[in-house]
Amino acid sequence: MKVLSFIFKRLLVIIPVLLSVSLITFTLTRLTPGDPV
Repeated sequence: MKVLSFIFKRLLVIIPVLLSVSLITFTLTRLTPGDPV
């Protein structure tokens, strides 16, 4: 049971981090003028 709780806590940390990182990169690519190269 300790393994399941550990995995659950990891997922609770990883999911918001992935969402925020993808949102930040999307916003930065939209804000930069010209082609996103």
